[in-house]
Amino acid sequence: MKLMLRAADRIDGHVRPPKGRNWAAAPDAVLHDDMGGGATPGMAAQTGVLPRPWRVPGFQRPERLGRADWLMRGFSLLASDGHQALTLATLCDCAGGSRAGFLGLFGEVADFRAEMIALWESTGLQAEVGPHPGQTVLSCFLGLAAETAAPQPLPAGGEDQPGSVVVERAIRVWAQADALVARALARVECHRVAQLRGLLVSAGLSAPRAQERAEVFYAARVGFDALQASMGITGEGAMRALAIAILGGKISV
Repeated sequence: MKLMLRAADRIDGHVRPPKGRNWAAAPDAVLHDDMGGGATPGMAAQTGVLPRPWRVPGFQRPERLGRADWLMRGFSLLASDGHQALTLATLCDCAGGSRAGFLGLFGEVADFRAEMIALWESTGLQAEVGPHPGQTVLSCFLGLAAETAAPQPLPAGGEDQPGSVVVERAIRVWAQADALVARALARVECHRVAQLRGLLVSAGLSAPRAQERAEVFYAARVGFDALQASMGITGEGAMRALAIAILGGKISV
């Protein structure tokens, strides 16, 4: 099955001749135009091809988006408009974006979405939670309590970056409608809870108790993140109190 695209969307930039025209009469002129030569007076009349926009003096052809550009475009749309915005039409509605360029890299929108989720998951799974040299476990927990969202030691960046708080909120909404996203989110959250459990075990708690308290801390942080989004409540004071209670009031651990 042939993929029918507009001439402007073709990856090779080739413009199909109009039906019924004898193009053999001016092959050199056509080849000259397609290979990047300048248009000459009367060429449009000879070939039936109108000058391309980027051949107009002063107009620069937008650079085509690379794979990373498309993915960042996806995260930007996800952060601003939710997963419903990840459609072919919306993704390609930007400078340098074309359907041919997108489909040539990702094949289908479903594959693009899957790659976005894989990138978000790998970012989360590579993150490590732990005290810095000379920092106590309590200080580390208090630092996590001071965060404005769920404890996620992800790379700092703008709101459209894979590790941003806004993207994570959109991921949680997306997970309610997509099993693939839900499984990725579950793996990242299990990784985070395991990191918290390891911290508590290093502070002297038994493994079962450390698991329970890690789950409580993480659940409270995720809950306060939801309240921050809806009511502007961060719960930093409550999270600090919880961190101290989880460690049994031990200030030195």
